[in-house]
Amino acid sequence: VYQREIRIPEDAAGQAVLLQCGAINFGAEIYLDGKKAGEHHGPMMPFEVDLTPLVRPGKTHTLRIKAFHKRHYIVKGDRLGLLIPSAFDYGNPNYSKFAYGISRYIRLAIVPAVRLADVFVKTSVPESSLTAELTLENRTEQERTVKLSGSFRPWNQGASWDYPAVPETTVTLPPNSRKTFHLGPIPWLLGPESYWWPNIPFREEYQAQLHFLDVTITEADKTWQTKSSRFGFCTHAEGPYYYTVNGVRVTGFSDATTESQMGFDAYMSPAFAPPTKPGTGCPETWRRYLRIGINTNRICQSTPTEYMMAAADEVGFMLIPETAIRGASGLDGAKEGWHDIYTPQAVQELVGTCRNHPSTIRYSLLNEIQWHNAGFTDEWRSLIDAALEVDDTRPLVYEVWDKKIGINSIGKGFSEPPVRTEALNLGEKSSYQRINGIKRGHAYLTHHYPKAIPRPCDTIFPIGEVAWGGPGGGLSAFAGCAVDMRINDICYFSGWSWMNYWPNFLEGLSYKSHAWKSSTSNKDRRDGIDGWGSPVINFTQKRLHPYLVADLQLETLNPKYSARWPEKTDRYDTGEIITREIEVFNGGLFGDRMSLRWSARWDSPDGPVAARGDTIGPFAVKPGFHTTQTISFPAPAPGK
Repeated sequence: VYQREIRIPEDAAGQAVLLQCGAINFGAEIYLDGKKAGEHHGPMMPFEVDLTPLVRPGKTHTLRIKAFHKRHYIVKGDRLGLLIPSAFDYGNPNYSKFAYGISRYIRLAIVPAVRLADVFVKTSVPESSLTAELTLENRTEQERTVKLSGSFRPWNQGASWDYPAVPETTVTLPPNSRKTFHLGPIPWLLGPESYWWPNIPFREEYQAQLHFLDVTITEADKTWQTKSSRFGFCTHAEGPYYYTVNGVRVTGFSDATTESQMGFDAYMSPAFAPPTKPGTGCPETWRRYLRIGINTNRICQSTPTEYMMAAADEVGFMLIPETAIRGASGLDGAKEGWHDIYTPQAVQELVGTCRNHPSTIRYSLLNEIQWHNAGFTDEWRSLIDAALEVDDTRPLVYEVWDKKIGINSIGKGFSEPPVRTEALNLGEKSSYQRINGIKRGHAYLTHHYPKAIPRPCDTIFPIGEVAWGGPGGGLSAFAGCAVDMRINDICYFSGWSWMNYWPNFLEGLSYKSHAWKSSTSNKDRRDGIDGWGSPVINFTQKRLHPYLVADLQLETLNPKYSARWPEKTDRYDTGEIITREIEVFNGGLFGDRMSLRWSARWDSPDGPVAARGDTIGPFAVKPGFHTTQTISFPAPAPGK
C-alpha cells in the first residue's frame, strides 16, 4: 500500500483532475480520502483514474494506492488458474524492487472539462489519405456543441510541406459523455519524401519524417483545448510471404528484449530514457542496434514507454509491442488462462498505447502459447477482433512454441539454428499458419526454435526466437543462420536474446546487473576482442547488411561462424571452368538497379588476386528482394 497527501491547485476549478499511472503490477485499487476512485487489473500498462468527483480545488486529500501481487489473482477450480496476464516471470532472486507494485510514474493531471482524450491519425499510403479519429470527453453537466478545427505542421527542423487543409466540423456532446468522431478522409499528396521510413541502410544522422496534427476545440468564444499529435505517414502491411512498409518489402532482423530480463524497472533506466549527452539515452540504444544491422525489436511481454516509441519514431527503428499474455507461464502451479475481461483488455490497452507511433509495425497478441496443446480456440482467435477494434491498420501475430515444429528441451535444439539440409514441410499445418479472427482479420504464427524452415518460404513464416545462448548457440549461431534465412525468404527472425549475447551492449547494463543469471548468458564483451570491432561482430554486421552479396557454395560449405570464415573452399584443377552462384540482396528501400564487381583470390579472402572479371550488370532487383548471378572463369595456374 502506498499513501501520500496531495494538494489540488485552486485553478483546477472547472477542470478535470486525473491520476495517471504508468504501470502498477499486477493490479491496483485507487482510494481518495478512503473512497474508492477506480481500479485496474493487469501488469505493465498505463491507465488513468478520474478523481474529479472526489477532489476540492485548494484542498489537501489522502491518496492511497493498494497494489496487488500476482498471487492475488490465483483462482481455484478444477485447476489453479491466473485471472490476469502473467508476463515474463523468471522466478529468480535478482528482481529489482519494482517487480511488484508501482513500476512506472504516478502523475496528477489537470485537464479541460471538455477535451480531446485521444487522437489517432490513421494514414494510408495506398489511398494517399489520412483520417483523424478523435475521442472527445465532456465532463460537465451540460450538453456542449463544439467546433473542431485543425492544421498540419512539420516536426523536422527546416522541413516545409504544402499540407492539405483540415475540414472543420461541429459536434454535440451530451453531458458527462465520451464520444468518438472522425475528421477526413483528408487527401495526402505530398509523395514518398513525406512518408515515415525505417533507417535502412543505417545512416548515423538520419531523421525520419514526422508531422503534427493540431486540433482545437472551441465553443462560441471559448477555446477549450488545442492538442498536438505527432504522426508519421506510413502503412505497414503484408505481402504474400513478406512484410512491407509503404508497399516496399522489408525483412526484419530483430532482438526480443524483455524488461524483466534486465530488471522490471529497466525501461526507466538510462538506456531507455532521454539522452543526457551525445551518445546516450534511448536514441543511442536504437542506433546501436541499427549499427549491428538489427532494425526491429519485439518488446517481449511488456509495454514500451512513450519515450521509447517516440525515439524509435525519430531514428527510424521498428518495434513489435507484445502483450503480457503468456501461454507457457504461471505462478505457484497456477497456469494463465482465459478471462473474458482481462485477456482482451490486455490486447486493447497495448494497441491503444502504441497505435500512434509509426515505429509500431505490428502487434504480438501473446507469447509462447503451446499451440500443440491449446490449439486456437474461439477465445484466443477473438484477440484478433479485439485488436482490430482499436487499430485495424497493422498486421498481427501470435508468438507460438510448437513442439511438432520446434523443440521440447533446452539443449542442442535451442542452441543450434534450423538445420540447413532439411526443409520444413508444414503439411496439414500450412492452413493454420494463418489464423482467422471470429468476425474479421487474421494473424500469422511466429515460431520459436523451429527444427527447420520452409525452403523457400511461400507464406509469412516469422521466427521470433532462434539460436539460444550456450555451447553451439548464441550470437555466432544467430549470425551464422542469417544468410540461410534470407536466401529462403524468412520474412523476420530474431535471436534470443541480444542481452544474453552481449549483456553490456546498452548503456548502464552489464552481466552483473543482468536479471537472468542462466548458463545461456555471455559475460560482458570487450571492444576489439568479442565486442565492437571484433571478428564475430564484423561477421554479424556483414550477414545482416542490406546489400549482402553471398557465394552460395561457400555458404553451404561453411554454415557456422569461424574467426577465419570461410575455412572450407572448393578445389579446382588448372584450366577447369569455375562456376559460382552469387546471391545479391537489395535490402534498401529505394532503387532497383544493381551491379556486381568481383574478384577471385588464392587460399583466403585476403590472398593474392587470382582472377577478375567485367562488372556484371546493371541488373534489376526490386527493393527488398534478391537475385542469383552466375560468375564463370577458368581456374588459373598457381601463382598466376
